[in-house]
Amino acid sequence: MFFNNIETIPIFKEAMLLVTSYGSKYNGELHPSVLDVADEIRLPWNPEYDLWHNFWFRSTLQPKVFLDQMSLLEYFMRQENVWAIVPVSVAYHLKEISNIEVHYIKDAPPDRFIYYLVKESNKQETIDKFLALLNENLLQIKGLESLIKE
Repeated sequence: MFFNNIETIPIFKEAMLLVTSYGSKYNGELHPSVLDVADEIRLPWNPEYDLWHNFWFRSTLQPKVFLDQMSLLEYFMRQENVWAIVPVSVAYHLKEISNIEVHYIKDAPPDRFIYYLVKESNKQETIDKFLALLNENLLQIKGLESLIKE
């Protein structure tokens, strides 16, 4: 959808990482070609990710489970030899609260971009203050790149 008085601005980007169950057969920096889709916990991140995923794993192959709610990921990551591809912020959060391993991926999916919408407004000072505070928080998240222009 497009509106003349609303601007879409990238706020941050983050890499996609591989998370595996602790002690799984998958370890080190891995190439997608060595991952078995039968062990995958699949999440739909964005259209660019889906294109990458379909290139490496074909859309006809069935993952172990397809989730549409991230809140279930921690539960399914307890199973043996499972893997999922998640944004860096999700990977490190999961590592803090559960027993998983985080790995880089060779030929990784494209970075995930998050945007904010802003309407032309006479409240620019308030918007700028909010973005400055948000930027401070974004800069503290490991692996995340803030795109807020100061």
